[in-house]
Amino acid sequence: MALRKYFSQLMPCHRIPVPIVITITLIALALILRSTFAWISVNHLPATSDEASSVLLAKMIFQGQFPLLFIGQPYQFPFESYLMAPFVEWLPRNAFGARYQTFTLGIFSVLGFLLITRAAFSKGSRWPAALLILFPSAYQLLFTSAYAPPQYSMALTLSWISIFLVLRFRQKENMVLLLFTGLICGLAFSNHMLTVTISIGVFALLLFGGNIHRDLKGVLFFGAGAILGATPYLLAIWLKPGAYEMLPSTFSLKLALLRLMDSVLTETFASAMGVNP
Repeated sequence: MALRKYFSQLMPCHRIPVPIVITITLIALALILRSTFAWISVNHLPATSDEASSVLLAKMIFQGQFPLLFIGQPYQFPFESYLMAPFVEWLPRNAFGARYQTFTLGIFSVLGFLLITRAAFSKGSRWPAALLILFPSAYQLLFTSAYAPPQYSMALTLSWISIFLVLRFRQKENMVLLLFTGLICGLAFSNHMLTVTISIGVFALLLFGGNIHRDLKGVLFFGAGAILGATPYLLAIWLKPGAYEMLPSTFSLKLALLRLMDSVLTETFASAMGVNP
């Protein structure tokens, strides 16, 4: 109430409504925060070897080649390099040229998650999620506004797109939306296999929508799109011996689950809260 009174005195309500003033202020602060992270990244963190590899792959694609795997990481489809390829010859050869895509996709991810919030929550209950999206943990800010390992920015982008599409399907029941949802999930898996967790959640939203006949029909459209989206993965398995084997065969399932719990409690949760364990 105090904040509302302050803005009421600062800006008469008959000119600009107070909620709009508060919203604009929060968005401006969020942009300033991200711009600060980006400025520090560009001016104090040189381009890494992974980022240089992304640019090198983009140049190869621009010259007519079609790589299926990232350099030195045979379990990632270099989707980011394909998007970078049309502009690679005009990019500056510095940290900004290597990270402009991370910054751009990071901004789009904010917009995307705000759209998800709008689709998933009622009008009066959206503001907590919106605040967390505008002012996330330091870990999330780092990955969207400063530096992200190869394919992470695209993995985040494809994840929010797939979630948004399946939520739109539950509102409009258009099977074409599910075809695109499956396509995005398949591309996300080819891009980075860890996104399979997001795809499982998206599939659950589809399968348990409350209409069995519609949902089973939707599974067919989703599956067709997923197979099409996983084409880079399938081609790499077929044409590149050893592709995608490094990541899943590192640990047994039992050991992976044990390590997962330890990592979640001691590293991931703490990092997500902005604490260095």
